[in-house]
Amino acid sequence: PPRFLSPPLRLILSLIPAILCAVLAAFALAARGTRSGYRDSNGDLARCFVRGNPNICSEGKMIGRVRQHTFVRMMSSFGIPSLSSTSSSPFSKTTAPKPVWLSFVSVPSVSPQEESQTLFASSLMASGEEASDRTTLDDNSEERDGQRLEGVSTLVELVRRSRDIVFVTGAGCSTQSGIPDYRGVGGSYSKGHKPMDHDSFMESPQERRRYWARSMRGWGPFYRAKPNKAHHAIAKIEEAGRVHTVITQNVDGLHQRAGSKSVIELHGTNHVIRCMHCGHKSDRNTHQRLISAWNFWWLKRNNASFVPEWNLPNQGESMLRADGDAELGENLDYSEIRVPSCGRCGEGILKPDVVYFGDSVPKERVRKAADAIDIADLLIVAGSSLSVLSSFRLVLQANERNIPIAVVNIGPTRAEREGIPLLKIEAEVGDTLETIVQTLQ
Repeated sequence: PPRFLSPPLRLILSLIPAILCAVLAAFALAARGTRSGYRDSNGDLARCFVRGNPNICSEGKMIGRVRQHTFVRMMSSFGIPSLSSTSSSPFSKTTAPKPVWLSFVSVPSVSPQEESQTLFASSLMASGEEASDRTTLDDNSEERDGQRLEGVSTLVELVRRSRDIVFVTGAGCSTQSGIPDYRGVGGSYSKGHKPMDHDSFMESPQERRRYWARSMRGWGPFYRAKPNKAHHAIAKIEEAGRVHTVITQNVDGLHQRAGSKSVIELHGTNHVIRCMHCGHKSDRNTHQRLISAWNFWWLKRNNASFVPEWNLPNQGESMLRADGDAELGENLDYSEIRVPSCGRCGEGILKPDVVYFGDSVPKERVRKAADAIDIADLLIVAGSSLSVLSSFRLVLQANERNIPIAVVNIGPTRAEREGIPLLKIEAEVGDTLETIVQTLQ
């Protein structure tokens, strides 16, 4: 300050730079706190702007409201309204109508997988329901459609953010191809079908004759089944580079025929025959031609006793069962059925290379499926009730790793009954996945 000024004025002027520096520092600290918004449970910063609920952090968990910072208080003192008092603010107290759309601004500390977890958790909380309460939809058709559309929209965003999706598909994925499921409406169980179990097949020659007699009729419709919208949609998502693995419980091979490359057939395939003695594998079609030739006269003699559907053009498919065999009729004598043995060792029992009920999935196959889940950033269950442990354990593994889980299935699943957090879409698999593909395109 100039020397001609009085000492008090010189003191005041010398303090002005320090005051300005302190004010600028306060502005910077306050602006940084306002930008970061909320902290998640790990302390990582995430700018998560949630319209309608200011208490959801980047993990989707409830936390206290952000305290007003020095910057906000200073702005208020100048007559400028704060963020919390502005109706158009992302932190507005007003409740937005469903669906709640989330807008995320990525920062370096938040990975794409964490963003998917955030969207997944926030979508569950935004609905105002616990995951266990999402097993059934309201009877009102408009509300049911609204919930379905909301779920599909959320799943589209999850798929859009993911690069290593793992699909777990079940029998509901192939019903539109004419292959019935087990537990669905009109499935094999509803028609009184008791599936073949491993011990009965291996220990009872009569049960083996009965199975192969039914398979002679059932294999044709089973083999002629073509991939449907569900299979093609999954193949297109894989072609776009978003799918890591398709883990299927089905034994029909339709995923491969639709174009999927990375497929784990958890329960084996009906297209291969395996000798239970020497392990030799052969083509199912070759075996089918042989057993049909051996039993030509039995088929011809009993044709009139078969259920009427088999004598109508293109109606045999209606009697097909999920195992690939078919209903023939009652009071048929299977004792005359001739079943070939292994052509290599000459004594082994020939069995479809399928994991029957009561059998165990090979350990190597279990390991590959578990490795795929470890890499996944999104798990989509399509057309499965998850009643079988071999598939349900994959959902448990994904839940332990906090991987978002989506289920597209008609009817409740084991995951819902166990209270596992998930996004449930109560709809037909093929139509839903096709909608997702069209939206992404």
